[in-house]
Amino acid sequence: MTVVDASTLSLSRRAALIQAASLEVDFGADLLDVNLGYLDDLSADVAGGSVSWGLYNTIHRTVSLSLSRVLNWGNELVAPWMTLSDGEITARFPVGVFSLTTPQRTVGETPELYETTGYDRLYLLSREVGEDYSVASGVTYRQALLDVFADAGLSGAVIDGAAADNTLPVLREWPLVPKDQSDPDQTDTPVTWLRIVNDLLRAINFRSCWSDERGRFRCQAYLEPSSRGPSFVFDADDRFTTILGEYRTVSQDSWKVPNRWVFRWSNGGTGVEGDGIYTVDQSDVVGGDVLGRTLVWSSVVDYEAASQAKLVELGDRRVADDKRVSTVFDVTTGPFPMAGHADVFTYTDAAVGSRKVAATSWLIPLDGGDVSWQWERV
Repeated sequence: MTVVDASTLSLSRRAALIQAASLEVDFGADLLDVNLGYLDDLSADVAGGSVSWGLYNTIHRTVSLSLSRVLNWGNELVAPWMTLSDGEITARFPVGVFSLTTPQRTVGETPELYETTGYDRLYLLSREVGEDYSVASGVTYRQALLDVFADAGLSGAVIDGAAADNTLPVLREWPLVPKDQSDPDQTDTPVTWLRIVNDLLRAINFRSCWSDERGRFRCQAYLEPSSRGPSFVFDADDRFTTILGEYRTVSQDSWKVPNRWVFRWSNGGTGVEGDGIYTVDQSDVVGGDVLGRTLVWSSVVDYEAASQAKLVELGDRRVADDKRVSTVFDVTTGPFPMAGHADVFTYTDAAVGSRKVAATSWLIPLDGGDVSWQWERV
């Protein structure tokens, strides 16, 4: 049966494949260079493993693999993949590209297996710059980002969003900072390439940089999960198509949040409301705020921003995050190799109703075992 790249299939065909009553799962891996050039097929040398992802991790994807081949560990990348087959079609799903960092073998085994862990390509951006770095005023954020990737010796970046064409309002500098080995609580730490990229992205209200299933660096404008359409429907009540497992839990958490926010534009403006200051006041000392509090709970936040308008966007994003009451679902599903970055789904369950949820973590066994998820209600 011909194997097709899953990206060539429609979303509905991929969904049908994942929900097939009879499904065969296989896995393998390719060997790549640091800039995603193909080197070799590693499939015969991969004995098993898993890929995990966490939204709040600095480096989002991690991998655990059992390998029977010695690699050039510091200068080669491993790209595991899974195939799903329903008897009509076999589709191949890439699940990330990783730098393996801690190979460990048990002496005397035949064949020798290396138990390895690794991190996605953001790991290669987490290197220290080692010198002063700056971007001149008037340069577009898009060009500045492309220059940072190039200066870091890495390619494969995709920058989506019109705000990337905004220009830096002032010179932006990242000075060389040494490690102080005598101070375990050092707060000024050496600058990495990833830090520079994410500082630039935050100024235009983009997400932090992430590495996709094919290892490409992705830079995208931030959109509230509530404004994004779901990419898949998990329906616990449809016994013919559901891939949801029996294990499902729900918990809620309410945090003490501010009711007044003052956002300051750290690299521009004159320091007055509307030009360097943006205030959101939802306090009520007489009638009480939405939580019934009559005290003012203030939060003052500094943002580097491309403009006053971007300061407002960053402020609104922070207010929405602070006010969100977290409802967390821990669930398991069948094989789901199309899991991506910050996915939004519809979750339907007679026990909890129909909810839009956003993934915050997942773990995918390559052999087709149950996928573990954590979702937050949007």
